[in-house]
Amino acid sequence: MKTIQSIAISTLVLLFCSTALADDKTELPVEGRLTDLTGDDPYYYTKDQIIDEDNAQKNVIGTGRVKTTHSKIPHLPIYSGYMNTNYTYRFVNVVEQTFTMVGEGKHGLWRVQDNGTIREYRKKGTKGLPENADLFAEENQATIANQYSSYIPEESWDGYKHPHQKLAEDGHLNFIDLPLNHPKYKGKYAGHPAIDLPHFYCTMSANRYPYAKKAIDYAFNQPGAGEVGPLGKRAGLDVNELYTKVMRVDLFPDARAWINVGGEDESTVNWQAVDVSKTDAEFYLIERPFFNEPYLFITAVFNNADNQDFQYVRPDGAYYASLEDQAKQIKTEVTHEPRFHLENGKTASAKGLPI
Repeated sequence: MKTIQSIAISTLVLLFCSTALADDKTELPVEGRLTDLTGDDPYYYTKDQIIDEDNAQKNVIGTGRVKTTHSKIPHLPIYSGYMNTNYTYRFVNVVEQTFTMVGEGKHGLWRVQDNGTIREYRKKGTKGLPENADLFAEENQATIANQYSSYIPEESWDGYKHPHQKLAEDGHLNFIDLPLNHPKYKGKYAGHPAIDLPHFYCTMSANRYPYAKKAIDYAFNQPGAGEVGPLGKRAGLDVNELYTKVMRVDLFPDARAWINVGGEDESTVNWQAVDVSKTDAEFYLIERPFFNEPYLFITAVFNNADNQDFQYVRPDGAYYASLEDQAKQIKTEVTHEPRFHLENGKTASAKGLPI
């Protein structure tokens, strides 16, 4: 499936796309005037095209509902949907195996970085592990495999436990943090590149995104979905215990990623477009559990070939220890204001927005 996306990206990064605005005289449709053309049928456009035995077209495309063109090219499903946060709407469509997502003209993103660790929550009704249990001990592996999970769909919101709820009333662990090399994952992440890049994300939907689900489910089930690029892997987007669905997307040609380069004081805001031919970038639509409910997010990953500004691994803990020889080449100090190459030919550091 081809993927094209035009939406906006920062607290640190911003995406803009061109916008067509209605004039002041534009009115909302009268109730009943606008109907759902699909009728819950992704092939709705052929609903009235039935070839019977008396129709000469049967010699070309057969009888019954039309399923192909005269050239025997199969018709393809069409899906449409929408999602929102804070009454801000994003519209998704699948037409001719091309997924598009169009939302507001600009949208800010938050910087976040995974640390090579998967938080797994204790399932309801299980005993779990006691505090200070050895997570690598052989005698604890069955408990970890059967009584903890990164996502527990059947428990909905109750499956999530806040950081201060680490211990249950019985003194056992409500959640555990497992590095990628933990035996539970059976070597799935052996040889994985170090997770040394942040990504810049923001929420696009409500939980379970009911009005976009059919379109999104279809898109996520195509062969092109689930393919994570080299930057995405370094941001950990292929760790499917954390990111349950992933689809790489492209910006429309007139869309841009922008950063605030600031100015003479902290109150100055100056947005400049990023040159993604020099600062490498990958964009994704992702699903991940959020308070143990599935939500959709957009996210962007950046890196420069000529510096290590975006790169960082926290030099502590089980994940860092698991990197072994890789750790020698890893940057272990955070660059809080990474540099971006700009379309104006300059290089500038991204500044956080004034509050």
